[in-house]
Order: sequence, then structure tokens, then C-alpha cells
Amino acid sequence: MTETKKLYRSKQNRIIGGVCAGLGEYFNIDPVIFRVLFVVLTILEGAGILIYIVLWIVIPEAGKVEAENQALGQRVSGVANEMKDSAQNLAKDFKENPNWLNNRRNFIGLAIVVLGLILLMNQFFPFHWFRWDIFWPIVIIFLGLLFIFKRR
Repeated sequence: MTETKKLYRSKQNRIIGGVCAGLGEYFNIDPVIFRVLFVVLTILEGAGILIYIVLWIVIPEAGKVEAENQALGQRVSGVANEMKDSAQNLAKDFKENPNWLNNRRNFIGLAIVVLGLILLMNQFFPFHWFRWDIFWPIVIIFLGLLFIFKRR
């Protein structure tokens, strides 16, 4: 499987921002050609400086992206481990106390967690069946029935 080439600003062969060196590395061309091209564009039309600045902003610096991705991966891994531990503790509590859901506070807390998971998943995979204009009336009806049939 071949790895795709990615465009980065160079850290080693840079003169100003590393844009021309990065373009040279990406296209396997001498960076001097890109430098001359930017100078010619600047002299003729004045756009060379603007294009260079835009590319300087848009193209990430080499090495920075990998470090950011690694840090993000570690944070995601940590959060996933915390969620796994919480789920294991919840399952353990539920096994030890089968009447765990009979406690109203636990039930409402679990309902809020499920709602949060639905909303979070909706950000990644939009649910066309989940509609807020129907959800809140159902919640109000459910709470009303809960108060009516609540055992004392």
C-alpha cells in the first residue's frame, strides 16, 4: 500500500516561511524555481507576495501536524479508557444491585446519559428520525405519568 504524499512547509531548507522549499520537496523540483516564480509574480502582478502569505498560512509546518495528531490520539485514548472504566463500574454496580434502575435518581441519570449519547452521535451520523419537536412533548408526558403512578 502506497502512502500518499502530503504538502508541508519545510523546516530545513527554508528562507522565509518554508513554502517554496515545501513545494520543491512535494513536486521533487529545486525550490529555487518556486522562489524565482514568486519573485516574478510579485514584480509583474504583485500577486506573488499575497499567494506566498496565503500558502504560508494554509500549508502546515512539517513535524507540527504529526505531533498534534499524536497528542490528539493520546487524549482520545485516555478518554476512551475512562469511558471503558466507567462502563465497567456501572455494569458491576448493576450486577451487584439488580434494583438499581428502580431508584428514580439513577433512572433519570441514565436517561440523561442516553440522551447525551444520542445528541453526540447525531453530530457524527445525523439521525433523520430524531426530532426535537416530538421529543420534548414525550418527555413531559413521561414525567407526568411518572408522577401520577409513582408508588409511595
